[in-house]
Amino acid sequence: GQSFAGIQDVGPVGAGWIGTEMAILDGVNATWSTISGGRATVQDVNTGWAEARAGLKSDVLSLWGMQDGFGTDQGDVYVLSLSFDAGGVTADMLAGGKVFLSYLDEHGQWVNAVDGNHGGTDRFVLGAYDPAFGLGTYGVDPVTGTAWAVLNHGSDFAVAAVPEPETWALLLAGLGLVGLVARRRQAPRRIA
Repeated sequence: GQSFAGIQDVGPVGAGWIGTEMAILDGVNATWSTISGGRATVQDVNTGWAEARAGLKSDVLSLWGMQDGFGTDQGDVYVLSLSFDAGGVTADMLAGGKVFLSYLDEHGQWVNAVDGNHGGTDRFVLGAYDPAFGLGTYGVDPVTGTAWAVLNHGSDFAVAAVPEPETWALLLAGLGLVGLVARRRQAPRRIA
């Protein structure tokens, strides 16, 4: 029956680290499981950190210990918030839901964190978390520089950003030019 709200942690700062801040904004421990002999179980919220990886806007948070029981990743509903590096993030990316809390899925891909939920409906909000939001709601708060999501699973979490189409076009054009230059350098020379 105790609240998860107020649980906080900060990742390291330094070479390769962003210094991401995490906070659980809302949620209640509703697990009342017992084990042999009628002993009550205890949920133990654990955090760990890994350096930011290419394409991510935050360090990687590992969050575990909130599962409802052994053999499941489903847990109580809670709201996770992570700060992120806003470098390269545009207002259009924020408003379009292209900056979001992600999790590392079973295929090793960073996908929207709410996609790992057990139930709920995906819904994006530009702004701060509100306790009226249900499972599956996610958003970004430009005022605090955080991405948040209403979740019910543990995993590795980070903030991801999907580049604007113009950025992809520039990247592809750049790769095309590199390929063209490399091809020209490899072209056979003719001797007259």
